[in-house]
Amino acid sequence: MKFLSVYYPFHFNPGGEALMKKFISSLPIVARRKDSSMLLAGCGYGEAGFFASKSFPGSVMATDEDAEGIFYAKMVAAALSPENLQFRTMPALAFRFDDASFDAVFLNGILNVYPKNKLLKEACRLLKPGGMLAVADSFWLTEKIPHYARLAWEDARNKIFQKKELEALLAECGFQIREFSDRSRELRAFYLQFKDDAKSITQSGFEGIKHLKSVVKKYKHEIDVYTKLGGDEHLGYFLLTATKSNESIQQFNPSIRLQERETE
Repeated sequence: MKFLSVYYPFHFNPGGEALMKKFISSLPIVARRKDSSMLLAGCGYGEAGFFASKSFPGSVMATDEDAEGIFYAKMVAAALSPENLQFRTMPALAFRFDDASFDAVFLNGILNVYPKNKLLKEACRLLKPGGMLAVADSFWLTEKIPHYARLAWEDARNKIFQKKELEALLAECGFQIREFSDRSRELRAFYLQFKDDAKSITQSGFEGIKHLKSVVKKYKHEIDVYTKLGGDEHLGYFLLTATKSNESIQQFNPSIRLQERETE
């Protein structure tokens, strides 16, 4: 897709397009047909949606609760005209889709934001039998997390897990893990791309963008903690793929539930 970098001069997800390609290439062949469907939950300003539409042969539904982000994504889509991509403003715990609607569900940087068990069970409901879940998000690399690191990346809404906690939660919510890929090395490049801009914006007194002051200051603090204060020893990033367990397939497959009712 030509000229995408004009609209997205920065990558808003660690790993950028390569991360999305890795997930899509890992999908079973049955989930990579032209009649397949994918849900990308947490598309932000839309960049990840365009990456998905380039590599995924079927249709891509990209959602986010941020109306401003979706508005921007739709403007870019109007300019680039991707044939297989739609954007909708929709909170992740209020999906207006039927059971078993998607061959693939990608939770993009939102697992740590919403109640994790509710979000994973909703993803399980939306996946077709044989479909695949992907989760890309932050996780703690160490057992003991310094207070300054928690202050940088956690708040009342955003709670980060350790790997073993995520594995247990996925099993509890009806998933079997296929691969846990540690992508922590990509965080440094992700933060460094913003470093100079965040510094210059702060030094300019946020001229012209005072409405974004709190956002820029938060990013600058994260950058400093990660690159200067040892935050890279504690914060990691992962891409996880999983499939529905047999029990969850029976629970969320409408045809199976219908057959069970007919035999009663």
